[in-house]
Amino acid sequence: AVGDGTIRRVRAVSMGPGSMLTCHVVNLQPHLGGAEVYTMSFARAVKAAGCRVVLHVNPSADFWAHLASEGIELSRVSIDAGLPDSLPGGSWIVTQAPVSEGFVARAVARHWLTGFCHMPLAGRRAGLLARYHLVYAVSAYVASTMDGAGLRSRYPEPLYGIAEFSRGQEAEPQPVLARSPYAWDRRKWRDRAMSMLAPFAALAAR
Repeated sequence: AVGDGTIRRVRAVSMGPGSMLTCHVVNLQPHLGGAEVYTMSFARAVKAAGCRVVLHVNPSADFWAHLASEGIELSRVSIDAGLPDSLPGGSWIVTQAPVSEGFVARAVARHWLTGFCHMPLAGRRAGLLARYHLVYAVSAYVASTMDGAGLRSRYPEPLYGIAEFSRGQEAEPQPVLARSPYAWDRRKWRDRAMSMLAPFAALAAR
């Protein structure tokens, strides 16, 4: 969850006291994965903390649609580079997925740019995250790898995600089926081959 301390810090930078803070969450990934589930829980947490939330998403990603009924505004964006220029100056931006260098350059110059680091940075460079005003980690381990990657502007505490207990609660009960735990990317020949071999490997392991 997002604590009141986080909201107070951002409000002090981006707006005057007493006004409703708007959080612009950016995730333009076309496919649903772990970071997207985290984005949903984060958006709900920020809204519960008293903020207006605008979620900027890929036009082809339809898995966000249900959030509109929860009071979270959806904005469809094809190219991220022009997004910072379309927002009011001093906006609070939170990225949940990779963005372009052009986006970062414009956002840093006009807004309060923050974002999440979902993967450990051990043995890696911080890349564009090094230019952010503030970076959040999704776990204590991820946070511990940031210093070694030269990332100093990080939030002092990890922001853990939560399970979505409402997922799968359809109006009509559905059977629980055993399926592959893998999400194959069929654009890659390796994934296509492994998706065909996986059922046989599962049978051999029994």
